Amino acid sequence: MLYHAQALADEGYDVTLLGYRGHALPADVLGRNAIRVRYLRSPPRLKAGAAGLFVQVLWRGLLQPLELLVRILAARRPMPRGRGSQRTNARPPASILLVQVPPAIPNLTVAALAGRLCGCRIIVDWHNFGWSMLALRARAGSALIGAARAYERWSGTLAHAHLCVSSAMRDVLTKEWKLSPVAVLHDKPADVFLAAVPADLQKLRGLLGHVAGPPSGDSDLAVVTSTSWTADEDMDLLLRALVHLDVCLAGGDTTARVPAIVQPPFLELFATGDGAARADWERRAAAAGLRHVTIRTGWLDLELYACLLASCDVGLSLHRSASGVDLPMKILDMHGARLPVAALDYGPCLNEVLAPEESTLKFRSDRELSLLLHQLLTHAEEAEARLAAAAAAIRRGQGQSWHARWRAKALAMMGEE
Repeated sequence: MLYHAQALADEGYDVTLLGYRGHALPADVLGRNAIRVRYLRSPPRLKAGAAGLFVQVLWRGLLQPLELLVRILAARRPMPRGRGSQRTNARPPASILLVQVPPAIPNLTVAALAGRLCGCRIIVDWHNFGWSMLALRARAGSALIGAARAYERWSGTLAHAHLCVSSAMRDVLTKEWKLSPVAVLHDKPADVFLAAVPADLQKLRGLLGHVAGPPSGDSDLAVVTSTSWTADEDMDLLLRALVHLDVCLAGGDTTARVPAIVQPPFLELFATGDGAARADWERRAAAAGLRHVTIRTGWLDLELYACLLASCDVGLSLHRSASGVDLPMKILDMHGARLPVAALDYGPCLNEVLAPEESTLKFRSDRELSLLLHQLLTHAEEAEARLAAAAAAIRRGQGQSWHARWRAKALAMMGEE
């Protein structure tokens, strides 16, 4: 959504961003006169029990939708202009209402109502399906999931146009849900990733907390992943793989089918991002007793994160797609920094973003990931050649920048020629 905001501002629109307060936004968003940010109140922290459930239902069913509606209607007011910031090509305020899904409930219905009241053109940017995210936390056949899917499909018909992140998702929207028009806007890395250069890893280590393993300042293989610590990121698979890898490197697993190592190499994992599940994962990682793997976690701002990607040997995507048709943005960011990606293989949709040379880096289980990392660690020359070939393919396939792709695919959806 930040990319959308900047692209719209570049095209002369005044933009109001609505969302929850989190980590600081990039300076090139906060510093632009054409973009203003309005924060929604965060959901209350609730205790278990009937009282907590009642407050949650009241919040999500009434208070949150009402606040969102009021905020959208308030965005119709012209933006204040400081001295020297007048732009002659500014569009009228609130001519477009762009909604990202997920979350779908209640955003899509609120957007439809606000659009009617404001006379806005409603565009839905589908990154996944809300009902499939819900399925990660509920029984697959529950009536709740079916109702959420029906709601999402119906409310999608209230929009004027749709963007989505994969061709596979477009097929669902057009063929199964009968929505139109639908344009595929593959995620592309922002300029900050394309311009990223390797940094001093020792400096970056100081910005991330040491979680597990020996706190060495050197490594034979530097691996990075980013995660929001949500249910669609299989960080448990990663931890199991690292534990197994550590045992193999120590020569303690006779079933691993790997050669004995006199001086075991050393792997360093950087896991960036923040979320509710992070603390428990860190606790379990610290208790694993790793000897040949170091884990560092924490939050980095965009520029430092881009430098970290450019400094590592391989990126990891643990995204386990809830719908099977969404694509993880982290892969494109890693590609922007020319970093080869080892990805959890959840389906053919991944081939839309992975270079063919990265097909040998895909894995489906913790044992497969452990074996892959072991091969990269213990066959240095072969690993270097594999990763170099993948990085070269990524550079060849980068093509258009994100804004150029956005202008070609999304601008027409805004009602512009």
